[in-house]
Amino acid sequence: MTLFLDTSVLISACGSENGASRHVCECGTSHCWRLITSGYCRNETLRNFPRLGTQGLGAWAKFVEPRIEFVPDVISLDKALVFEKVKIFNPNATFNQELRPPLGTDRDHRA
Repeated sequence: MTLFLDTSVLISACGSENGASRHVCECGTSHCWRLITSGYCRNETLRNFPRLGTQGLGAWAKFVEPRIEFVPDVISLDKALVFEKVKIFNPNATFNQELRPPLGTDRDHRA
């Protein structure tokens, strides 16, 4: 399964060690998930590091960036994007995150 991690997921993964976003990054390879993001999301995440402090930068370098594949930015203005709910259970989190994958796809999801 391929998961696209947007800026909010990347920032959350760096900012909270017990959240669902960090769980996705840490456990992705053991679940055979392909974690991808775009250069745009990477740059937006890096711009927000001053708010996270050195702990966020350390989490990025150790838990997040090494596990993510960076893909080219794509703009599609001629197609609507609709998502349905999917739940991911994280036994270590205080809440569980909902993913909204594009309709009509069986294996590709956006976090």
